[in-house]
Amino acid sequence: MSDVKPVPRTAHLISLILASKGINDAPPATIHMLLDFANRYTHEVLSDSLVYSEYAGRNGYNGVELGDVEMAISVKANHQFSLAPPKEYLLELSQTLNSRPLPPLPESYGPRMPAPRHRLTAPNFSLIPSNSSNAEQ
Repeated sequence: MSDVKPVPRTAHLISLILASKGINDAPPATIHMLLDFANRYTHEVLSDSLVYSEYAGRNGYNGVELGDVEMAISVKANHQFSLAPPKEYLLELSQTLNSRPLPPLPESYGPRMPAPRHRLTAPNFSLIPSNSSNAEQ
């Protein structure tokens, strides 16, 4: 007997979708994450469609219609997945922002530090003994 476990149908479909997009060497963790996302998304859409059907006066799972599911998907798509702004808009915005010069930096910027001799990183010993300390010994 081999120790190979059968792959669930949905996981196999996800791996086929990835392969169709040119991703042939995806780690198993990626397939598990996508499988979890698909299951969670499906559960949320069906739960929302059940709420919409109950609001419409149709009770139970038999009352869910295609329109309820479509509305749940459209609401999810509008709020969960947002599209990036168009490239032209971003270019215009960047040109507007970059046309203003940056403010000048003051002579002393950043946090004000104590004198080097008062810093904790200053050495508190002398590598080369001074002449006055040799004379005293």
